[in-house]
Parts: sequence; C-alpha cells; structure tokens
Amino acid sequence: MMNVTRREPFILDIDFDCGVEELKDFHLSLCQGGRAVLTKQMREAVIDDTGRRASFTLTGEETARLNPFDPAYVQIRAVLLSGEELHSAAHEVNAVDVLNAREERLWASD
Repeated sequence: MMNVTRREPFILDIDFDCGVEELKDFHLSLCQGGRAVLTKQMREAVIDDTGRRASFTLTGEETARLNPFDPAYVQIRAVLLSGEELHSAAHEVNAVDVLNAREERLWASD
C-alpha cells in the first residue's frame, strides 16, 4: 500500500516488463469510492533512461481530491503495438492529511 499525503505532490513510479517503445499507449487511473478521481496519460509520464520505468507526478491539487477515509486504487492500462490491451493489478493508495500545528504540539507534550 502507498501512503499519499493530501494536498502534497506525490510521484508514482511504474515499472514495465517490456520497454515503453513496445507500447502504443498507456495511462494511469486512480479510483476511489467506485469512481475515477483522476487519469494520467502517457504523454504526462517521465520515462527513465532504461525505457522500462515511468513516473507520474500527482500535484497537491490532485492529491487533495482523495478522501482520507476511503481506500483508493491505482492501476495502469497499456496497449501494445500489436493492439493487445493489458492492465496491472490494482494497488491500494492510502490518503492521509497533514496534522495541524496544534495537534502536533499536543502529541509532543505527551
């Protein structure tokens, strides 16, 4: 499970079994409560030098859309050059809020 702090940027790294040059397209979907919260397209990914890893950056505005009381799930869907469609397993994402300064002071004094 991944922990995402709401209202803060978060980077999701995706490892592929093949090189991205073998993919026609891929996208990331983040769903919560049975609905899509956001989708990121291939053109938004940063591909590393090996061509086997992509990184997607979720902005603070995007992570703020997540409800901290409901599990979210992320999944990658890809289309190979042959037209075959594949998808990854759905991975759970836990959204948490940053504590405010008053709460932090109360805990620090315990």
